[in-house]
Amino acid sequence: MKTIVYNSLFIMALLMGVMLTGSCSKDDAHGGHSDMPVSQFFTTTLNMGTVRSVNADGKTVWTVGEQIALYYQKTDDSFATATASVTEVSEGVATITATLVSAKNGSAVKFVYPAGLMNLSDGTLDASKLASQHGTLADISANYDGATGSAILATDGTTCSTTATVSMVNRVLIGKITPKLNGNAIDGITRLTINDGTNSYVVTPSSGTFGTSGIYVAMLPMNNQWVSMTASTDDKVYGFGGKRISLEVGKLYNNLAISFYDLVILNNLEADYTIENGRVVGGILEKNVKVSIADGATVTFRNVSINANGGWTSGDYAGITCLGNATIVLEAGTTNTVKGFAPDYSGIFVPSGHTLTISGSGTLTASNNNGYGAGIGGGNNIPCGNIVMEGGTIQATGGKWAAGIGSGNNGSCGNITIKNTVTSVTATKGAEAPNSIGAGSNGSCGTVTIESMNVVQQ
Repeated sequence: MKTIVYNSLFIMALLMGVMLTGSCSKDDAHGGHSDMPVSQFFTTTLNMGTVRSVNADGKTVWTVGEQIALYYQKTDDSFATATASVTEVSEGVATITATLVSAKNGSAVKFVYPAGLMNLSDGTLDASKLASQHGTLADISANYDGATGSAILATDGTTCSTTATVSMVNRVLIGKITPKLNGNAIDGITRLTINDGTNSYVVTPSSGTFGTSGIYVAMLPMNNQWVSMTASTDDKVYGFGGKRISLEVGKLYNNLAISFYDLVILNNLEADYTIENGRVVGGILEKNVKVSIADGATVTFRNVSINANGGWTSGDYAGITCLGNATIVLEAGTTNTVKGFAPDYSGIFVPSGHTLTISGSGTLTASNNNGYGAGIGGGNNIPCGNIVMEGGTIQATGGKWAAGIGSGNNGSCGNITIKNTVTSVTATKGAEAPNSIGAGSNGSCGTVTIESMNVVQQ
């Protein structure tokens, strides 16, 4: 069936039980009771009503051969499944047929369309089967345009019917998503991943790549949920940092144009890498790879983990090295950890004469790697520039003779400003350091300005 959005589907109960095989549950000629299963021919009609589902042209069509799954109770109280097929279509009404075996009188029967979406253990729609799709209306029509319904069976052992009209209810919505970068649709997409905090949908083309005409996805409804996305091509990954979205069941959203960013996946880095302006960074880095932020760049951290396993390494650099002025935005709802690679270096370093600004509402933990550098600031005999904190929940821990935020051992740093817009800041000095924020041992620091009441120095 060509499908996309539907309000309801009506099943008119015209069930006529006809004996196909086996025998009736009646006494046989010798007076004994037969326990042979009774096979019953099942037929009913499916009325689409005014709108069952809507394709891109606003049309709905049943197709002979389409299948609907049934889940019913048997006379021995066990449960069974059957598959009904559309055998005839006339003026918008489809006739379906199936075979039920020993269906129990007065029991419930459940219906799921398409048949492949049924959870065979309980007859519900299995939402996990929406996780892998191929991005076209035809694919959704055949496999993912989910609807469910239920009815009560009435049978005397030889005939079978339902006691009331069955109404099928749509359970999904369909979105046409067009990933864009700087206002232009991204071409050559090989994979689109959507996560709403509860469900994930991975959409890959059955062949080739996605062009710029949009990617169709069947999803469960969303109620003010935080939704994030990634779109991959052969050589790049683009990210959508996320926003709260509400999408209603049974609707077609034909123009979900999403503004993506270039996404840096730390796991994929094999050589030293400089993050350019506007990029989103995520993933885990445990290799000896130097990661820098370009001069003047604003980058977003999304669940960054650098050198998370600890231990001294051969990398002669900080966890993150700013090459000049830099802004790090801590994405909402994310947890980020940055640890310096070498003991003489800080977790996050900004060179003298330049300024590092940290903003956003996520969490950042930065530390030296068991040595002599600050958590955020300078290293051992390595001067650093200015540090401005204006957002986020930040924890910074220095090495033995270093401040948590400021200079390392025998080093210097510029001005440090912690604004009242931060959520909280916790700075922990090294065991032999004089200050949690400011100068480390034998070091110096510019002006320290703390506007926030939510700053802890320890």
